[in-house]
Amino acid sequence: MTTSLSSDQPTFALRRLPEGTVEVAFRGAFPHPHWLAYLLRGLTDRQVSLVSGRAVQNDALGWEARVVLDFQRSQLRPDQVDYLALALQRPAITAFTTPQLSTFTIVRRKDLQLGLHLEAPDQVGFLGGLLTRVSSLGLFPSEMEIATVGGCIKDRIVLRGIMTKAPTEMVQKSLEAICRLMAVPAVTPATAARVGAAY
Repeated sequence: MTTSLSSDQPTFALRRLPEGTVEVAFRGAFPHPHWLAYLLRGLTDRQVSLVSGRAVQNDALGWEARVVLDFQRSQLRPDQVDYLALALQRPAITAFTTPQLSTFTIVRRKDLQLGLHLEAPDQVGFLGGLLTRVSSLGLFPSEMEIATVGGCIKDRIVLRGIMTKAPTEMVQKSLEAICRLMAVPAVTPATAARVGAAY
């Protein structure tokens, strides 16, 4: 099943995988940088579980993404979900609770963007809550690798500044402070950040 809005608008395609999960591939320009978080929130509300996913923003600010989903708990079939409508929605900020982190690491990449590696207990609206908070610093995702393994969220997010500029050191320190506030138990600055590392 493939849905196309127009040549410059997002499309998606479904593919059933041998293990019973479903892969949804997206391509195109989305009007909001948090579209993937909104999509996952909508899927969670429909009892659809995320297995894994990867999304990359290209130079033209369009996205290429693939997510693997588990529909075992959902009453919907994969072809009954309007994935684009979920990705294009604008849920209220209050729809996202404060995320809780188990561990996190922040690194300055060779391209000067910030890499955020984190683990967290599985929780509803996690990615949306996280991205909403970091966007207050003028940080937006340009690449995301997301997975839920054994009830544990394991994500890697690359964050860029406004107009794709490199985040300043002050912004990086503010990001570390926000992550420490979300960490349970509290994480000290020495263990939270490895500045200057490359990946």
